[in-house]
Amino acid sequence: MLDSFMNLLLQNEEAWIQEDENRILRLVTDFFVKSAFNGFANKTITDFLRDKYTAKTGGMVTNAQLIELIYEDWMKTLTDKASPLFPFSQSIWPQSNSSRLAFLSFPAISAPIQSAAQKMHGMNKLWELKPSALTDRIYVMCSACGLPLSAYNNCSAYEKMFFATKEPGRHYYEGKKSGTMKISDWNRLPSITPRSLFDVATAPQELKDLLREIDVLYEKARKFGALDDSSRFHEPDKDAISALNRCCDVCEKIKEKADKAQDIPELQRELAAVKQAEQIKMIATAMMLPQDGFRGTTQDILRIQKDYFAASPALHEVTREWVERIEASMLRANRIIEEAEQKMQKIKSGSNAMQDYCEAIFTGVISVEGRVIIYNRVTDGIKDPVTLSKRGEEYPFDSIPLYQGFLSYQAWEDNLKHEVNDIVNDKLNENAPEVLEVGKAMRDFLSEDRLTAWVQLAANYEQQAEIKTFLGELKRRFNTYCLENGI
Repeated sequence: MLDSFMNLLLQNEEAWIQEDENRILRLVTDFFVKSAFNGFANKTITDFLRDKYTAKTGGMVTNAQLIELIYEDWMKTLTDKASPLFPFSQSIWPQSNSSRLAFLSFPAISAPIQSAAQKMHGMNKLWELKPSALTDRIYVMCSACGLPLSAYNNCSAYEKMFFATKEPGRHYYEGKKSGTMKISDWNRLPSITPRSLFDVATAPQELKDLLREIDVLYEKARKFGALDDSSRFHEPDKDAISALNRCCDVCEKIKEKADKAQDIPELQRELAAVKQAEQIKMIATAMMLPQDGFRGTTQDILRIQKDYFAASPALHEVTREWVERIEASMLRANRIIEEAEQKMQKIKSGSNAMQDYCEAIFTGVISVEGRVIIYNRVTDGIKDPVTLSKRGEEYPFDSIPLYQGFLSYQAWEDNLKHEVNDIVNDKLNENAPEVLEVGKAMRDFLSEDRLTAWVQLAANYEQQAEIKTFLGELKRRFNTYCLENGI
């Protein structure tokens, strides 16, 4: 082989005379891979094992024999030697008291090795099988699941070391993405201490923040029904979310258009539909937290539930997506409900104010004296008039005096409104003679010509639509008043 290599160098002087490392490397590699070790370089792990056992047995090895030999010499030997790297003392804590997780990894391209691995799994279900893209090795790993309670004394020290560095390779699990991995951020792995036993005050800041986030997510999951008392997870019904959003759309449009008492029934109807749709249907999933531990009381059950939830980062992402979807719809629904109720209250208040104001005008308690609207108040025998409208900068809508008067009336203190309302009630209850006289005068004052003129004047104001609505309501209420009082 050495002679062949020297001849290669002499025959290919141009490949190394310039000291080009790439050309030299290619020359040497081609020699050893394609020539010297050609018989080995192209062999698979199956070929090597077959050669090994052919030489050992002195005869041709069939596939069935090869599978059995691999099982006896490799699968059994490796799994017997594999044990958690934890100093178990049988006198203090028997290893049998801890559950174990174990897997056996093998080259996916080797059918005999895969068959031997499947036989191992059939003999002992502890060994989960993991076909690997690696072509040159078989390896096993076994982990102890659970620590004796005394070991929690050092958990805080372990966690501080964990968060002390972010260097790759320092941790067994670093969240490399794969098709089956549900969590890819190894910095967000939960504490190894159960949440109910954890002392947040002594934790690293990153772990404190993570635990607070988990606590908030857990409380929301419970609040919205994403996690029930039996520890089963539920997702929101997409159709129910869509129905709530549609109800909100309709209610919001009606709320924006509503501006008078006649609009309230429709708004109430759509508001009720939103409130009913708020009860979002939740659909049970196959996901469920373990049902173990001491479960003597409801408090015990929920404590264990929260411990398992905090220790299940893969479930946090899907739960967070459900909670955010519900929360967004609920927040919007609550906002629309509040705004709609405020709008109805405003309309009702405005309607009541309009009713009281109109009756005060129609009965003469509030006097209409040309462009002056005034309440001729008398306090302890002393005149104390209150002006609602007159010509001047203080009253921007004085050209439409009854509208300006209404705006001023709405700004009055409640005690003043009650005072006027009491006088109106007394006049109407007593059927006072001046009620008829003032009503007839008001009928002349509210002539079609005058109302038409006010409508035209309304075009000069930004509040044109509101003024026109007021004038129409004023006319309607006066016609009703005349019918009720025989005017």
